Amino acid sequence: MSENLKPFFAISSSGGALSQWLTAVLNTKGHVVCFPVVEFSPFGFEDRRLKPEELLTGLSRLAFLAIPRNKTFGTIHSLPGAKYRRFTLELGGTFGAVFRHPIDRIHSLFSAHFKNALGQRNDGDNIYAAVGKTVDSVLPAEAEGFFPDFSENTAVELFYSIANSAVTNDMENFESTSEQERIFFEKVLSDEDYLAPKLPFFAGGQPDEWQCIVGNHLEKQMNAHHQGKRFSTEELFDQWPESFKRLFLLVVAQNGMNRTISNYENLGYGLPENFISYMEQKTDEVAQEVPQRQASIDEKVLGALIDGIKAEDAHRVKTLEALVEAQEAKIASMQEQYTAALHQFGRKV
Repeated sequence: MSENLKPFFAISSSGGALSQWLTAVLNTKGHVVCFPVVEFSPFGFEDRRLKPEELLTGLSRLAFLAIPRNKTFGTIHSLPGAKYRRFTLELGGTFGAVFRHPIDRIHSLFSAHFKNALGQRNDGDNIYAAVGKTVDSVLPAEAEGFFPDFSENTAVELFYSIANSAVTNDMENFESTSEQERIFFEKVLSDEDYLAPKLPFFAGGQPDEWQCIVGNHLEKQMNAHHQGKRFSTEELFDQWPESFKRLFLLVVAQNGMNRTISNYENLGYGLPENFISYMEQKTDEVAQEVPQRQASIDEKVLGALIDGIKAEDAHRVKTLEALVEAQEAKIASMQEQYTAALHQFGRKV
């Protein structure tokens, strides 16, 4: 057993391609069992999403139950942001986060989800050419008030959800993690010697052992990643329709403009000059939308919380009813046995 064996790890990531690839890399090592995107318990039949605390507790227990205890369990892409970093560390686990330039990440996620959700295909290499061709009824009408170009309204909520999640999680992860806990998407693909020395921190083993594994997987990932035309972040921002540019600025404003720009610069991700110019032109307009948008978000979040509480309460009631029913059946059975025993001795109750 390796001296630096880790019991479990959790790596926060908002993207799918690198998460799946990194999961495959980690699982190549015999002592690692890594799960991508764990949403439901593998040991139960409840139609209920796992809470992050339950997932992390489960990983730590699996590491304890394994005999011999020479396994490292982990998950990638299951946790949003760094909210559960402290809980992970308290359980004895290791926390990490994957970073990528926000415009590249948003473009990658939107491209994938837009095609999957709406059945669209790229118009050549520019997926945003298809945005205006979608059906208006796909997304809620409430977005119309924020964006006058209603023909694009089917995609704006999808784009906002992706952009808001990506930037918010990046801010949390940057402000909560150390350099050792960070994995940079671009460095994984551009430097074949970058990843292997980082993996022992999360999953144990030695850098030279990981180097062979990473090298075997990296060429396939690079070939898959570089399919199609590659655009710079400035070119991507230019391709975005006006509503998307406005949404991205809105997300930056919600997270604090100076904070967001400064944090990304510290990560090595300078936002492109055409975005900075756009920000200088539109900041006053967008600043008026932030409280309106936040109020809409707060209402949705509150509604989701209430629905969650109702679902949990219904589950508790159902569980209690089952326990009461089982207890009543047990009492009835005991009463029958007691009565039969008394009759056996010629007595009546």
